[in-house]
Amino acid sequence: MKKIKLTNLVALLLAISMVASVQQTASSITQSAEQTGLLTGTVFDPNKAVVVGADVFIRGKDKTFKLTTNDEGIYKIELPEGMYNIEINSSGFLPSKETNHLVLSGANQPVDVIMKPSGVPICILTVEAPKVKRRKGRRSRRNQ
Repeated sequence: MKKIKLTNLVALLLAISMVASVQQTASSITQSAEQTGLLTGTVFDPNKAVVVGADVFIRGKDKTFKLTTNDEGIYKIELPEGMYNIEINSSGFLPSKETNHLVLSGANQPVDVIMKPSGVPICILTVEAPKVKRRKGRRSRRNQ
C-alpha cells in the first residue's frame, strides 16, 4: 500500500511540475509577443513621389537596424518596445532625421518622411568614342 501511495505522490508532483512549466512557457511567449511593436513609414520626395532604395537607419538604446525602402518607398520593422531615432539617406537628398519615436507593445508607429533635395545636381554623363575609319590596303605594324 505504501508503495502505491508513494508512486501516486511522485506522479502527482511530476504532473504539477509539468503543468507549471507549460504555463510559464506560455506566459513568456505571450509576454515576448506583446513587447514588440511596428515602426513603418513611407519616404517621399517634395513632389510626393516615393523614394525607392533609401537607406533607413533606426537607432534604439542598444542597437541600430538598417533597412531599405521597397518599390513603394515603404519601410517596416518589428521592434522591441522603446524610443527610437530614424535617419534616412538617399542619393540626391539631404539626410533626414526623425527623433524620439516611441514604439509601444502591439502598436504601429507610422513615421512618413519627406526628403529635401540636396541642391547638388545629379548629372548623368554619357561618353561615346568616335568611330575610327580604317584605310583599305594598309596593315598595322602589329600584324606584320
